[in-house]
Amino acid sequence: MLDTNLLAILACPICKNSITQIEEGIEHALYCSACELYYPIYKGIPILLKKEARTRTQWEVFLEKEALATYKEDR
Repeated sequence: MLDTNLLAILACPICKNSITQIEEGIEHALYCSACELYYPIYKGIPILLKKEARTRTQWEVFLEKEALATYKEDR
């Protein structure tokens, strides 16, 4: 989880609206409800780059790949 003070000052790099943190499974992301885009958080660091933004479909594909990778590591 990101610090609430940090989260309060972060904004979407595209539209500059506020973003919220979401958790889905083991993955965390920042979500812009105005743009409907997800920005990944890697090792506690938010990646707020336009090229890293994902649509809902792209985010779901990413989650599936991460879940599969985790499953393979656990075996």
